[in-house]
Amino acid sequence: IVDKPLPPTPREQQAIQEPMYLTQIERPKRVKHRKYGAPGNPMVVKHKKRMRARKAEAALNNRNTPILPVSVNLERHPPPSLPPAPEGLENHQMKRRYAIRSLIESEKSYIETCRRLTEEYKKTLMTTFGLKNTSVEVILNKVEQILDIHQMFQIELAEKVTNWDEKEEIGKLFIGFFSRSLVIDLYSEYVNNFSGAMEDLKSLQTTRSALASFLTEMAVKSPDRLPIFGLLVKPVQRFPQF
Repeated sequence: IVDKPLPPTPREQQAIQEPMYLTQIERPKRVKHRKYGAPGNPMVVKHKKRMRARKAEAALNNRNTPILPVSVNLERHPPPSLPPAPEGLENHQMKRRYAIRSLIESEKSYIETCRRLTEEYKKTLMTTFGLKNTSVEVILNKVEQILDIHQMFQIELAEKVTNWDEKEEIGKLFIGFFSRSLVIDLYSEYVNNFSGAMEDLKSLQTTRSALASFLTEMAVKSPDRLPIFGLLVKPVQRFPQF
C-alpha cells in the first residue's frame, strides 16, 4: 500500500496560485561599464569639462542652450556658390542647377535676416528700451541660435554644391541636418513663443513713442523696408520649407 500525499492546506494552495511579482525577485545590480563609467576615465573627465564649459558659455550669453556661438571665417569657408555649368548638360540637369541656385540665394537671404535681428535690433531693444526678461528677448535669443545653426549648415552646403555636377547629392544633407532633435526643438520653441512676443511688442510700441520711432526708422533705412514683424516671421515660414 502506497501512502497518498496529503492535499495542500489553504495557505499552501494560496501560495501556489499567487503570481510571483517582480518585487519578490532579486534584481541584479547595475554595474557601470569599465571603459566609460570609471570616475577617473580620461574620456569621462574630458566630457564633463566640455559640458561645464558649454553651460558657462550659455549662461554668460543668456542662451540656455548647448548651441555655442559660431564665427565663420569667410576665407576658409566662403559662401556656397555653384561652379560654371559644364557643356552638354541635359534639360533636367539645368533645372536642378536652377533649383540649387535658388536654394543658395534663399539661404543667404535668410541668414542675413537673422543677422539683422541679432546685430541691429537685439542689443538696442534689450539695453536702450529695457526689454530684458521679456518674451521679445526669448525669441531674439532663439534667432541668434538659429543664425548659428544656419551658418554651420551653410558650410556643409558649400561643400556639396562645389561638386554638384559630378554627384548631385544634397537630400541627405537636409535630412541629416534638419532632422536633429536640437534643431527641431529650437524651431518649436521659437514658434511657440512667437505669437506672445508679437503681441507684447505691438503693445509696447503703442505705449512707448521712442520705441515706435526706433522700429520705424530701422524699417525705413533697410534695403527691403521690412519692419521687425516682417523679419521675425521669417523663421516661422522657413522651417516648413525644409
